[in-house]
Amino acid sequence: MLGGIGILGLLLWFFFSARDKKRRAEIGEKLKALGFTHDASGCSPDAPELDFLRGNPLLKYERNAVKWLATGDLSGRFVRVLEYRYTTGYGKSTTHHDTTIAATDLPIHTGWLVLECKRWFTHHAPSEKPRPLPESTGVLRQTFRGFYDDDRVIAAIVTARVQAILEPWSKKNWLQYRDGMLLLGVRDQANAEQVQQQLDALIEIASAIDGVSGAQK
Repeated sequence: MLGGIGILGLLLWFFFSARDKKRRAEIGEKLKALGFTHDASGCSPDAPELDFLRGNPLLKYERNAVKWLATGDLSGRFVRVLEYRYTTGYGKSTTHHDTTIAATDLPIHTGWLVLECKRWFTHHAPSEKPRPLPESTGVLRQTFRGFYDDDRVIAAIVTARVQAILEPWSKKNWLQYRDGMLLLGVRDQANAEQVQQQLDALIEIASAIDGVSGAQK
């Protein structure tokens, strides 16, 4: 009996490992087709491409937590996209958190902002308590909680166009702007099509924000 359970467990491990390997390979092919440099094994924990993760209050940075990393230019913007896993808890209470992150530079100098789905609890959110989102954020007020330091950052980033882009993603995603970097994250392992959608959304959001901040200068 115990032997049969062990064999079943081993077969399941091989099945899920093969499926994950296939998923990662398809992501790599997609990103290489877009002209990205793709590292299927992640990268050195000290790589400069990961500087934006270190000290990030929304994520618990762990060495060797990056499962794969790709960098490249998309619509004139330098983009980083990666799969990241961190853990919380101890022993039998340990929980793994998978998130797929797309990031690009966006130096609009308006403070910092985090929007995250209310269904998810972020263990490493900023120390400040969530602030009510203003009525101008529309339907996002129903699904997202906000952390931010200045009302002006809401006006600059959470535009009507950005709201429309984020709304379909509201169940699992988060958006962060900090230190001149825009991050769009999804709390899950993604497939190749989802990575493409995430990149498209990141670029569309960055372009929408650029348009507003440019008009305000």
